[in-house]
Amino acid sequence: MNTQQRPTEQHARDAAAQYLGHDNFRVRRYPTGLCHYVFEVTPAEGPKIVVRMGHDDTRKHLEGSVFWDAQLKPLNLPTARILHQSLGDFFPYTILEHLEGRDLGEFFSALSPQVRTKIGGDVARIQDRVAQLPHAQGFGYGYSYSDERLLPAWSSFIEGQIDRARGWIRSAGVADESHVDRVARVIRDIDGYLQDVQPVPFLHDTTTKNVLVNEHGLVGIVDIDDMCFGDRLYVLALTNMCLLSIKSSTDYVESWIEAWGLSSMQRRVLKVYTAINCVGFIGEVGQRFNKDVVEVDLGRLRYLEGVLEGLLG
Repeated sequence: MNTQQRPTEQHARDAAAQYLGHDNFRVRRYPTGLCHYVFEVTPAEGPKIVVRMGHDDTRKHLEGSVFWDAQLKPLNLPTARILHQSLGDFFPYTILEHLEGRDLGEFFSALSPQVRTKIGGDVARIQDRVAQLPHAQGFGYGYSYSDERLLPAWSSFIEGQIDRARGWIRSAGVADESHVDRVARVIRDIDGYLQDVQPVPFLHDTTTKNVLVNEHGLVGIVDIDDMCFGDRLYVLALTNMCLLSIKSSTDYVESWIEAWGLSSMQRRVLKVYTAINCVGFIGEVGQRFNKDVVEVDLGRLRYLEGVLEGLLG
């Protein structure tokens, strides 16, 4: 997109003014966010709101957020509720409740072990409630139950994750592709487990981001654009890898494991899933993505390779 095709603060201001019926408020854009343009709106009187804007390429994400907001509403989860939507605009947007908290990853090291354990248990129980929703007819990510992206088997989803990591490693040309081969061999050892996985819904993005917290515990969950259907251990493995990648304590993950009462087999699968995400992280080293200049952090690469050795050992 060029500059003229991106939503600006003025677009967010116009959307907020239309919803509130006045323009007596302050607007600031959140610096985070890879997909949407997210603005905090602070009225002179009344609660803050959030304007989440996209463009044509990301319209489906916002449509998905509206669909899943309606599905999750009966579960009474601590999510940021959608107050208004305008999906047909040139810059589609939703207006949401404002939750006063910070991403778990930003605040993680400042939290006490007791609070981290409490948050982990709370998120595990939220996932339990999400699992009460109807199963899908396929596996993987869905903006709705009829999403064409859904796959015929959970193993197909896992293969897709491996293929993505392999593609990234090849394109960057920094890491050894044999890392992916080693993980692929380990996956074959749990093939029977993978074949038995059912398309159970889970929130796949409740990792170290999108989980808002304060010093006392969980505040809420944000940015639910799509659901994943399959083995919910996968989100726990991604969370585990996020923490390992920044050399943080994994006591938070242990609290999930305890809340879910994982069997020895499930713990083994969790380690394999973490290894899959690890080669994905390795594949990110040297990637351009949306950067103009690529800096290859060989120290991080060697560290991630060490993590992978620990997971496969």
